[in-house]
Amino acid sequence: MNKSDCVVRDVRHANYQGFYRLREVTEVIVCSREHAEEFECSVPWACISIVSLGDERPEMSEENRVDLLELSFDDITKEHPQGRLFSDSDAADILDFVAANCRRARVVMVHCEEGVSRSSAVAAAVAQSLGLDAEPFLGGDYDPNQRVLSLLWERLAQVR
Repeated sequence: MNKSDCVVRDVRHANYQGFYRLREVTEVIVCSREHAEEFECSVPWACISIVSLGDERPEMSEENRVDLLELSFDDITKEHPQGRLFSDSDAADILDFVAANCRRARVVMVHCEEGVSRSSAVAAAVAQSLGLDAEPFLGGDYDPNQRVLSLLWERLAQVR
């Protein structure tokens, strides 16, 4: 894996304040669709694949992949006649997926089309749920979708 192809957050030394305290995950990675197709991982990994409604999914490696969550929603923050809005059900699916895989995977890779908005919001919540630093996914090159982020934060608050 080339660090210029995927944004890698190495969090091996983070504190364990998440609600999945006994976890194996040490990295949360955000990728674009293009880089998700090139992604390779030598350790067990799980993937959250996000595409817009009607878009094809990227072909990704299955080597060392322990699970895959496929979601379809558009990068919008309010109802739109031609788009699918991120829902509370999607938020629950993401957190259930993390709970089911946090002891099996060492890496969680999240991708969307550009690797900027939907995936960074999901990655921030995944990191937070695991007691890792969410901050790297909330600024800089990222522009997290605020609806995705707020619904995931709300769901996390309910779990704690």
